[in-house]
Amino acid sequence: MVGTQRVAHAASAPKAADEPQMEGTAALVARVFPSWGIESAEGGALDESTYPPEGLTYAANFPGVDLVCDRRLMFDRPSEPPAHLLEAAEGRRVVLHAMHSVSDRLAFAV
Repeated sequence: MVGTQRVAHAASAPKAADEPQMEGTAALVARVFPSWGIESAEGGALDESTYPPEGLTYAANFPGVDLVCDRRLMFDRPSEPPAHLLEAAEGRRVVLHAMHSVSDRLAFAV
């Protein structure tokens, strides 16, 4: 899920920032998964962090863009995400990209 606000190109925000904002990242995960406990883990490069192990969420909060990678965000109908995810975006654009290699499924939703 990617939310953008006042950023011309969402891809430029992570490149322009040195590190994700840790407090913002924790708040982001709490909004996306409100009933789950949050425990911080060591970070990694985005290109190596797109398919986290079961039960683990890779997330980052940068000025103007939030990134969340989690298997629990792979929906059968990506155009109909749970209401709490849209609420977590706080009125910003949400872009969902989901892949499933076993069934060769690829889905996008905006």
